[in-house]
Amino acid sequence: MHLNDTYFDDDKIPDGLIQRLSNITAWFQEYAGDKFVGEELQPSPMSLPLSSQPTISSIQRYGELEVLEAVEQGHLVQVEAVIDLDLEVDLNDEEDETTNATAIVDLTLVVNLRTGKINSHVIKVARHPDS
Repeated sequence: MHLNDTYFDDDKIPDGLIQRLSNITAWFQEYAGDKFVGEELQPSPMSLPLSSQPTISSIQRYGELEVLEAVEQGHLVQVEAVIDLDLEVDLNDEEDETTNATAIVDLTLVVNLRTGKINSHVIKVARHPDS
């Protein structure tokens, strides 16, 4: 089911919870714009130089957020999701280079339904679309 620029796997998520998460894409964009800056990435799945120690500088573009699973625990919801992002990445190498990279990001989000905000995240893997 598509709702507000978000894809929900409605086989795994009850309709009532989908409605309460309907603004998750906006919540994610607000949250990730601040919280993802400085996040460390593994170079290999991103097709970046193995000698680099990449970190996210900024998010240039947000793709569609896909909510694969959501488990409600009181007013908190643990969300398993995937999103493609265009990133500016600091390579943190000898030349202090930055580069642009596209990543498919598998992540877990903890959403507070009372506040309509994301409390925390874990990036499980960020990988290049061709990997």
